[in-house]
Amino acid sequence: MTQLLLATNNAQTTLGSALASGSTSLTVATGTGDLFPNPDPDLGQYFRMTLWSALTNSILPNEIVTCTARSGDTMTVARGQEGTTALNWNIGDNVANFFTASDLAAFAQQDDIQTQQGNFGVDSGSANAGVVTLIPVPPTLGYLTGAPIRVQKVDSTNTGAYTLDVNALGNVPVVLPGGAAFTGGELPANGIFTVVYDGTSFELQSIDASAGLKYAQFQYSLASGTNSAETLTADEWNPRNLTVTKSNTIPGLTLVDNLLDFAAAGVFEIDVSAQAFQNTRSGVNHTLRLYDVTATSTLDVGTAGIIQEAFAATDLTVGGTATLSTVVSVTAGHQLRVDSYLNGAPGEGTIANGTGGQATGNGVLEVYVNVRVKQL
Repeated sequence: MTQLLLATNNAQTTLGSALASGSTSLTVATGTGDLFPNPDPDLGQYFRMTLWSALTNSILPNEIVTCTARSGDTMTVARGQEGTTALNWNIGDNVANFFTASDLAAFAQQDDIQTQQGNFGVDSGSANAGVVTLIPVPPTLGYLTGAPIRVQKVDSTNTGAYTLDVNALGNVPVVLPGGAAFTGGELPANGIFTVVYDGTSFELQSIDASAGLKYAQFQYSLASGTNSAETLTADEWNPRNLTVTKSNTIPGLTLVDNLLDFAAAGVFEIDVSAQAFQNTRSGVNHTLRLYDVTATSTLDVGTAGIIQEAFAATDLTVGGTATLSTVVSVTAGHQLRVDSYLNGAPGEGTIANGTGGQATGNGVLEVYVNVRVKQL
């Protein structure tokens, strides 16, 4: 890694020309410039020098300057550093590369090494284009080569290829170990991930999207008391609405038109829950299932049922492990059958949402539907 603070041993000389208090170009005695470091301004390198009069037996008064570039015996300096004042100096006054308090402060302390706060940033970009600011500021991307960078992802999972811009140094692709591009779901919302710059791209270190846990959660929910305008038809399987993707790190799994589209075969642990509320009819039989729309068959994770006889919210939950050998679309189904009733006739029950909210018609009060998927 590039060194920023430079120094050479026993570098001391005199001024080759007078230095006015407002000047930022300092010239040392002919041929003595090479005693000092040669900082690269493009890399943010620098070193300190102390100036004091040739007419004093002490180094007081003095001035500390920061040199950011040197060409032979001429140096570009920032004047009056570390609480000192820019003064007028004469030919023959002393110049030395002394160690200063700011030099010591630039050294990594024990807590710096432990926390590595300089390598952490909170993403302020978008789902597929991250933006972070590191402090201290890295001068170039090359300076970051081999250094771990930790990023807290913005509140959105990536949906495809992903780039990262560190301190406005440019959008750099983030890739999987080996160089493969992201396809979507590798960086979960609000998660913290680690990358290392290899000179071309940032390679993901903290998550291997080709193995391990891949998880998704989809929901349907409305504000309490809100009528969803949905209807459960008696004695039929009714698709349950899924409108919100809470999280999704499973590549190829998408929520489209209330269907979970699995774009790749695999083994998945799937469970679905729905909460219903008995409104006016008694003996309402609710059954929940997961249905393979592509194969027109119930997914092999079973069904769950409940008969309600009272005005109470009820959780229906069904789940298990499903092996999907082909590309399929899955929906959550809910069957309502009225075995007996207090008023009206068996038929349609209106669905609404919210704990204690009132539907516009007699039937079932919907609170939420929740589907969780884990790829095994």
